[in-house]
Amino acid sequence: MRKTLETREVKDTNKLPVDTVSSQDKTVKPGDHVFIKVIKRKSWNSPRWEGPHVVTLSTPTAVKVEGRTTWINLSHCKLRDITTLLDTKGE
Repeated sequence: MRKTLETREVKDTNKLPVDTVSSQDKTVKPGDHVFIKVIKRKSWNSPRWEGPHVVTLSTPTAVKVEGRTTWINLSHCKLRDITTLLDTKGE
């Protein structure tokens, strides 16, 4: 089994793509819009993300949004893409 795991084919298959960007590489500033991941969904077809919410305060690892009293870890946030916002307003 050890030889199988050390083969080049297995190593190449398990490599992460070079262009992946973690959520912590993106800087979130106050005034940005973010979606928040829903941890406890009521059913399988309920939405995975809620929002967008406006960021009021931010640190390198967490954000605070309007309407919530708690801080939210950046790993549970997704920055709203400006291009999708502009595309929907143009139509």
